[in-house]
Amino acid sequence: MPRLRFRLLPALLTAYGVLLLGLTLFPFSFQPGRIRALGVLLPSMLTWRDTGFWEPLGNVVLFVPLGLMLAAWRAWPAPLTVRQAGFLTALCVAGSLGIELLQLLTPVRTPSLKDVVLNGAGGGLGVVLYALGWALLAPGVSPRRIARWLLGTCGGVVLATLVLGGVPWSWGLASWDPASPLVLGAAQDRAPSWHGLVHDLYIGAAALDDAAIARLLTSGSPGSSSGSSPGSDAALSHYPLRCDSLCPDAGGRLPPLHRLGPPVAPAADGIRLRRGQGYRTLEAPTALTERARRQSAFTLVLAFTPEADLHRGPAPLLSLPSERTERNLLIGQEWQALHLFLRTPANGPRADRVVFVVPGVFERGVTRRMALRYDRGTLSVAFAEAPGPYRLRITPETAVLWWTAYAFGPYHIDLTTATRPDGVIRLVPWLYDLLVFFPLGLLLAAFVHTSTRHRTRRLLAGWLLMPLFLHAVLLPAGGLLSLTRVGGSLLILGLATGIGLLTSRLGARPQPDPPQYVSR
Repeated sequence: MPRLRFRLLPALLTAYGVLLLGLTLFPFSFQPGRIRALGVLLPSMLTWRDTGFWEPLGNVVLFVPLGLMLAAWRAWPAPLTVRQAGFLTALCVAGSLGIELLQLLTPVRTPSLKDVVLNGAGGGLGVVLYALGWALLAPGVSPRRIARWLLGTCGGVVLATLVLGGVPWSWGLASWDPASPLVLGAAQDRAPSWHGLVHDLYIGAAALDDAAIARLLTSGSPGSSSGSSPGSDAALSHYPLRCDSLCPDAGGRLPPLHRLGPPVAPAADGIRLRRGQGYRTLEAPTALTERARRQSAFTLVLAFTPEADLHRGPAPLLSLPSERTERNLLIGQEWQALHLFLRTPANGPRADRVVFVVPGVFERGVTRRMALRYDRGTLSVAFAEAPGPYRLRITPETAVLWWTAYAFGPYHIDLTTATRPDGVIRLVPWLYDLLVFFPLGLLLAAFVHTSTRHRTRRLLAGWLLMPLFLHAVLLPAGGLLSLTRVGGSLLILGLATGIGLLTSRLGARPQPDPPQYVSR
């Protein structure tokens, strides 16, 4: 047995284990200049925050050395068998699960099933890297086969990060900042100012039913709280915006609003917002935020009358700010269109990644009453003058597309067309299948083409198992699974595999025989 297995590998595994426990059980901040006191840092650590591409990529890469070293410890200097590779990958998943269980005992860490899946994918890629390294050392391996294995490994890392890291594993509002105030009008930043009257404001952490919202839009009273969740108190809190009386009513638990900027004469039917003026709570509506995070739902009803057509924006009408690009909620005006920024696990920490637009809402001197409802991934926007609410179901497929499309700018979604049967949102699951399964089919074709045995068996196994596995991953987050979806995924995967195999056959040109030298 080589000396490497007994001396170097235990030392590497020990050092890696200490580093792994330190990174996973204790908080670290790698952003210079943003180290804050522990008391301020703790509330943000106790909430789940998606940091975009780098956190999922880090979770994948973190377990790649573990899979590589375990494979070397188990099989060196022989190649790995399929059974050994599966056992070592399962061992990496078990190690990640043990770390997540340990995080239950630490006050500054929150366990996540998403981390287990990403760590398991990284461990499996480490096992694949060992098999690739052994193939590189084996005699008689063609450079083309090595290049395809490298391409498949890199593609696997990126694909695992995009698919598994981009899927929101929870539809709750846990990514909301609990220390954010409620702001009407100017949010004390350089955003444009909103001009007009605000008449009524209802806000609460419960998803009211359609009947209660209809009563709010017509009579200004929710009536019975049949739409609230069982056991909830005060489904909505009312700010009676009359004559500058900005304290909530007795049924609400929200802090009062205080004026920002110079005073103005109060209007008879609401408060007037001008340039440099606004109203905000001096303390955060923690009761609202905590209940919204627990129930994954909230309802907001607002009555307003604009007095200006803005030339740029969006000018904030109402917001729950965190940072300028990380607002929990923002309702603003840009020209005559309503722009809605909502921070959910679907679009990550940046609320401006996805912009929900309703055109033709703001008209000078015209009073509008709107109701906004979010209920476990379903967004609903209703107006008193409109025939019905605009609803949009935010699925994991849409989240992955928004997450990848943000590199080209904010993703604008017109709610008036997205909720129609012929809207583009209906095509999002199919676009997701095309973007995911077509590259997978090309990788499967490259893998089968470089294989020497059991080509048909491997082709059928990959063709059947890949769609079932990826659609099963989407199910816990509210994904759409049907025979039509699975059949379409199989069709796309088969088409891409056929194109890849045909291209490989056409590109495999016969090599000329070496010249023969005859000795005299």
